[in-house]
Amino acid sequence: MKTLALVITCIAAGTLAACDGSSQTSSSAIATQSSAATLSSSLPASSSAPAISSSSLAVSSSMPASSSNTAVSSSSIAASNSSAGEASQPGTPNSVSGFASMNALGVATTTGGKGGEVITVTTAEQLKELADSNTPYILLIQGEIDLAGDGITLRSNKTIIGLAGAKLINGGFESNNFNNIIIRNLYMDGNHQRDDGIKINAGSHHIWVDHCTLEDYDDGLLDITRGSTNLTLSWNIFTNHDKNILIGHSDAETGDAGTLKTSLHHNWFKGTIQRNPRVRYGEVHVYNNFYSNINSNISTDADSGDEGYGVASATTAQVLVEGNYFQDVMHPTRSGVPEKFDANGMVSSWFSPPANIVERNNIFDNSGTPETLGTVFEPSTYYSYTLDDASTIPTLIQNGAGAGILDPQAILEASR
Repeated sequence: MKTLALVITCIAAGTLAACDGSSQTSSSAIATQSSAATLSSSLPASSSAPAISSSSLAVSSSMPASSSNTAVSSSSIAASNSSAGEASQPGTPNSVSGFASMNALGVATTTGGKGGEVITVTTAEQLKELADSNTPYILLIQGEIDLAGDGITLRSNKTIIGLAGAKLINGGFESNNFNNIIIRNLYMDGNHQRDDGIKINAGSHHIWVDHCTLEDYDDGLLDITRGSTNLTLSWNIFTNHDKNILIGHSDAETGDAGTLKTSLHHNWFKGTIQRNPRVRYGEVHVYNNFYSNINSNISTDADSGDEGYGVASATTAQVLVEGNYFQDVMHPTRSGVPEKFDANGMVSSWFSPPANIVERNNIFDNSGTPETLGTVFEPSTYYSYTLDDASTIPTLIQNGAGAGILDPQAILEASR
């Protein structure tokens, strides 16, 4: 196994903190320069505020949201759980949180089809017609619906709820420049018949995907691209897949700067080999997720950098990774996505160049050393959130994530 922390210095402007890249088990897992591969770099943080000092950093669930940024350094002390509110309860139809809850772009918060007619959907034809309508709807998916390789256009002001045992196969959803959409309690299996399970594209915003299970699509399980923003992915299971979640279409999409604001919390990344997520340009908050068995080397070329990893920050992105539990993860976090290594184990080319990524309050169980770089935004300057203790995450997630956990009737009542 190549240790990326030792090769990424070819682009850093400073020196690399000492790190042997070996597996470790940590109960405290607070990122410091002595315990993580923290990279020194001339890459500027995009925040206008100075980095928070170790004596002042805290996450408060009562802090009001604002549009100002505060930088968090990779050596800052982790947030105190005692100030973050009560722990999450698995199996409860909690309301939207994170970036999708914010008042932005003319939308106060994400409500989906609230106030619209409630319709039970049993066929692909019915789903296509209603989802592609400009009318607000709450659509209840009943039984198994085969989309035969199609992508269903999902327009604004829709709520999709899977009833007990509901399953969408051989297809997925696409949202192109639409907003205010909720998808909950739905099992989606692409059977390799469709490129993406959920495609959020072209400036779509205020979309919440919650308590869903996605697996086996041809490209991504869920991709967020081209200026889409104010999104939350919560309590989902992503499994049986390689390239999981892409945030930012390509390095050439410079117009993505200032968008792609995404929160990912309480998800289970179950053996998904890479892109959990992979981020370009955006401000992304990854917290209280469970990563398990992401340790496969899928490369067929000994020089390739295409190895399993958890979270990657590239191309001027800012990513905060906090309160997660990494179990059997080869590379928990990466700065940049390498393409090739030379004979000395140095990166010789990049898919996407390194960008800032900070980790705090994570646990690394039989996992590699996290890479960190620079400073990033502070999520609590945008929204309030509860941070669960990382040690509780495996139990919380295994008992509470994915489709079939919530009562569909309770979801419906909360959605009306």
